[in-house]
Amino acid sequence: MKRALKILSITLVAVFLTGTAGTLYITHRTEGAYFDSKGQQIHYTDEGEGTPVILVHGFAVNADINWRRPGVVKALAKDHRVITLDCRGHGLSAKPHEAVHYGKEMVDDIARLMDHLEIEKAHLVGYSMGGFITLKFTEQYPERLYSAIPCASGWDTLAGESAELVKAIVASIEKDGRFDPISHRLDPTHHANAFKLAAANFFIRSANDVDAVVNVFRGFGDFEVAEANLRKNAVPTRLIVGTKDGIRDMSEKLDGVMTAHETYYVEGGDHITTILMPAFIRGIREFIAANEPAADAATVAAVE
Repeated sequence: MKRALKILSITLVAVFLTGTAGTLYITHRTEGAYFDSKGQQIHYTDEGEGTPVILVHGFAVNADINWRRPGVVKALAKDHRVITLDCRGHGLSAKPHEAVHYGKEMVDDIARLMDHLEIEKAHLVGYSMGGFITLKFTEQYPERLYSAIPCASGWDTLAGESAELVKAIVASIEKDGRFDPISHRLDPTHHANAFKLAAANFFIRSANDVDAVVNVFRGFGDFEVAEANLRKNAVPTRLIVGTKDGIRDMSEKLDGVMTAHETYYVEGGDHITTILMPAFIRGIREFIAANEPAADAATVAAVE
């Protein structure tokens, strides 16, 4: 935990104090290839050999920040084919400014990428926004998955407080270019920490097209999964979440509702630091290994 907090602090300080130079260091990209997804160019990387694992990043970051910097790509590529994509509106992918291009289209992008790469089935791992996309993909395309691992996410209906939160987030971004309501939701114990809020706002604005990501958020309602479909789910699913994650309440709503589902807790992890902890990668690798197709499972067992 101390190591994770140290890395987080150094990252925030570098970005906040060194301006453009710090942002370029954090956002330096590993360039891969592109494919056309219903008229939008989507950037992806493809490396390693074995059963495919597709990684879907969180809101306002990109595949490198979410998966490559913390070492997840390197760990999984030892015995799997690892594919990352920059979700539309993010990173090196297209950034349309109309809400109609997001929501369900972001879920379908994964299926289109699999078609482009001629992948019939894969393991799917998502973090935060990517976790919600993963759950929705599990509902929409169950026949294309060996397993699903939504991380730092959960389940809810977009009504009441949830609906009001989405409205507040969109309004805050449009009015002031600030993402404070998101920070408060994900880290409710640090509302008054002005440094963290300023650093988060600076980074998100520097690393993103604000007019694109606000429309990404407008499409979040499309990620809602019907309770009836959760109850009849047959895709092996492990939700990974830190015990101190502000979104943990949404994670726990899946317990007793989603069939073929289990929750894996990373002790002491919050929404940012969980992905930096050894237990996080271990939780992914263990679940993938337990749900490999027979031939690949034997190969992984031999390697380990």
